[in-house]
Amino acid sequence: MKISIAGAANATTAPTLENIEYETPGSSPANGDTLKWRATFSEAVDGMDAVDFSISGTDASLSMTA
Repeated sequence: MKISIAGAANATTAPTLENIEYETPGSSPANGDTLKWRATFSEAVDGMDAVDFSISGTDASLSMTA
């Protein structure tokens, strides 16, 4: 995975993952068709997409929005 820091062409330190927050659905346990999570990094990142993550389950698939 290539991660770049916005506005820092010669950066040598990658951003760090600061938080992963469960967003929807609001009930627990969740048995819905869609689960939404928000990942927060220490700095803006570029070049990240769904192939940089993995998911498992009986009928799991993954999509990503910025």
